[in-house]
Amino acid sequence: VITHSSGNHGQALAWAGKKQGVEVHVVVPEDAPEIKLEAMRFYGATVHLCAPGQVAREARCSELISEHNFSFIPPYDDYSIITGQSTMMQECIEQLPEITKAYVPVGGGGLMSGSLLAGKYLRPDLPIIGAEPKNADDARISLDTGIRQDQPNPNTMADGLRTALGERNFDIIRKEVKGITTVTEEEILAAMTWIYK
Repeated sequence: VITHSSGNHGQALAWAGKKQGVEVHVVVPEDAPEIKLEAMRFYGATVHLCAPGQVAREARCSELISEHNFSFIPPYDDYSIITGQSTMMQECIEQLPEITKAYVPVGGGGLMSGSLLAGKYLRPDLPIIGAEPKNADDARISLDTGIRQDQPNPNTMADGLRTALGERNFDIIRKEVKGITTVTEEEILAAMTWIYK
């Protein structure tokens, strides 16, 4: 199987492939963090580097599929992936019953749409808000205009959020989200610094 990912989905697929005895290939932008590349390789994936950006990822995947007849596993724009990613919010709701508001990162939209569906059924009173970098705010613009926006190659340190919002994801997000907020690169860095103290 093959997918494209800057790391998170690629790591998960590599881990699942290892457990199931399935060969996994991941197309990864060359500017992905080395720690994520190492993790994908550790779990057994073959990593194929490509130029940064959504177009380059998809093109390299298509080439490898044509050459090797790989089966493509979408990184986010797929109902099975969305359902799988909903487990994050399910766990948050179960483990943090006192939670009053949730902010979820938006890249391709798999985690966001899954979180919205989990919240809708498990905690309909819980406001779930999207969060994305100001330098990669295609989801907010998509929501404001009602038209899903393309994402060229945004300049943000949030490497997992450099993807374009998926069609299925956008459909769920626009119906369920309470809003999308944007954060600056400085705010992202400050949050990372706080987390790692």
